[in-house]
Amino acid sequence: MDKNKLNEPRGYGMPKAVGCDARKSTRRICLIDGIMAGLTSDSVYGLIGTGRDEAAVADHLQHSLLEALVRVHRSLDCSASPERVAKRAADCLLWEGNINTTINHIQFLGAQHRPDFIIQMDGIRVAVELKRGESGAAVREALGQCLVYASHFEFTCCVLVDTSRDKKLKRAYVDGAVERVMLERLWDDFNVRLAVV
Repeated sequence: MDKNKLNEPRGYGMPKAVGCDARKSTRRICLIDGIMAGLTSDSVYGLIGTGRDEAAVADHLQHSLLEALVRVHRSLDCSASPERVAKRAADCLLWEGNINTTINHIQFLGAQHRPDFIIQMDGIRVAVELKRGESGAAVREALGQCLVYASHFEFTCCVLVDTSRDKKLKRAYVDGAVERVMLERLWDDFNVRLAVV
């Protein structure tokens, strides 16, 4: 694929181009790891127990993601000024809570889907999704949306917040051998990183 085509703007939610470059370079893995660190920050999930809705949590998550992107940009370009790093981080983060940003829906099987955030950096687009729940239905919904996004974005990062009393989803995420294998396959085959907090 022509390298210049990677940098051409595409509408948010438009399908990936055939042959789209979604290799897992060290730089890209650093970006995904940074996004996941921001998504799994303990400060964000203290809000879940307060009865806040998903939009309020996403608003707080936006700040955590922005801080994570500042750290990623700083690590990738140590010579840039703090102001330039902050601007780059802010410019690459799109979210549906910003009235100046439109994230288009993705149509799949008669349903509309759109990620909570999109990160555009280094010619790639990353869909970011926040889900919460306490049962298999939440897991299926999160996995389903990740797979839909995997067909439209180079990478997908998803956090499922376990709201069950006994934290059964998180326990299975941490201790489950089957879960570990499936999560590795999601990453290897679909560029999807999923965490349960």
